[in-house]
Amino acid sequence: MSPIPLLINDAGLLRRCRRRCSIASSLLTPKGEGDVQSANNFAVCDNSFMDNFLSSAFRAASAPLSPSDREVRYLAACDLGTVTSRLLIVRMDAAGLKDLKRDIIITHTGEGLQATGLISDAARARLTAALLRFRDDIKACEYQLDAANMRGAGTDKRDAREPRASERDTASDRGANRPAAIPIPLSIVATAALRDAHNSAAVLDELQNQGFAVRVISGEQEAELTFWGMLSGFSHLSGRLLSLDVGGGSTEVALGSQRRDAVSGKISPALPWIKPQIDFVRSFGMGSRWITDLFLKDDPPTPAQLRQANAWANQQFDELAAQLPFVPDEVVAVAGTATTAITVRDGIRDYDSSLVQGQRLVADELDALIALLATLPLNKRRRVTGLHPERAAVIVGGLLILKAALTALNRSSLLVSDTDILQGILLAAAS
Repeated sequence: MSPIPLLINDAGLLRRCRRRCSIASSLLTPKGEGDVQSANNFAVCDNSFMDNFLSSAFRAASAPLSPSDREVRYLAACDLGTVTSRLLIVRMDAAGLKDLKRDIIITHTGEGLQATGLISDAARARLTAALLRFRDDIKACEYQLDAANMRGAGTDKRDAREPRASERDTASDRGANRPAAIPIPLSIVATAALRDAHNSAAVLDELQNQGFAVRVISGEQEAELTFWGMLSGFSHLSGRLLSLDVGGGSTEVALGSQRRDAVSGKISPALPWIKPQIDFVRSFGMGSRWITDLFLKDDPPTPAQLRQANAWANQQFDELAAQLPFVPDEVVAVAGTATTAITVRDGIRDYDSSLVQGQRLVADELDALIALLATLPLNKRRRVTGLHPERAAVIVGGLLILKAALTALNRSSLLVSDTDILQGILLAAAS
């Protein structure tokens, strides 16, 4: 059985994990001195442990972490999606998560999957290249932290900037066999494309041979982790919240609320360290890549194709709306379609999360974006300010899904979140 990487990079943290998770003691497999697989800075376990670990993160008691469990840690998470592959490196402490480095590569892993059922050779090559670049990103951050640590620099100073290109090169030259003094363990999660592809096992084996242990999660796990990650950026929101994750190959919905103090009834100040209340999750095979491949085959798409895609998306969300146990007080959309809607609307050329997080997108603005982008041929759509050229092929399909969700939920607007499954992966592991 292939080893699964957990966010455990030292013996002390491993012991704390054992104390807090009763299943760990019997299922954790020691590898190397101090229960650590030193080559990759990962504790290693089997799939049974990983399933229980993720499950316990959501179902364990909601008490916040003790101070001894809140020391500073440096962690990385990677999300391999149908359209994009993303990396997030953070500094984690009692105050929450602080971004050190983000990287995003549009790998189009699911390109052609709808027709062939396979991850293509070209997509496999793009995926491998992306992970190799992410590995260099992590090495560069490790090098920067090590150098600052040797100089005796304070934490705030050493966290103040991303690694320079020269540091990336130096980190790569250092070699994979030299361990970092401050290692940054990586957790890699894959979603719809690798869930659905007939050759996903071969792709995962290929990545494993490159040193990347990838876990494919279910749609329901994806929805839960996304909801948790979304809340990390909206700790001020109260009431019943619905997270809407329009991906490339699937769409996830989770309905829940912030965890409240049992005595005062107020939102817990310990967020994001305790799990949220999640009442409903659903994942279904409708994403920007899928709807584009199924319906929007012309360039630009014809009015008839747009009507067909819109009708299909409306049907999916009408069925979903009928299943919701209660009406949400707020809808929060995450992921690239929603954030791109804001960057195009506001003409943001260089992505800045602070200009996107918490922005409100109203239905009329969404209609205007669809009307604009759907009439442009792809070569012109690629040049629209705020739209990544490699996302241009699927953005219309993604916006149609967002519009269908607003219509079915009878909402005139939604909030947009820059925080999503990446933060959820890290928080679930640290809970």
